[in-house]
Amino acid sequence: MKTKWMIYKELELIPDSVPEPQSARRSFTVWLSEIWQLSFTRPAQMR
Repeated sequence: MKTKWMIYKELELIPDSVPEPQSARRSFTVWLSEIWQLSFTRPAQMR
């Protein structure tokens, strides 16, 4: 079974530089919000 992270990766919604969240204690939404912050602080160049 694929993780949400793998699916997002395939859809290219997250840049390759973002690591898979390691601990299950960190909620996926918290992790996603961190990614959004990353993508807004460093836009476009990541593609």
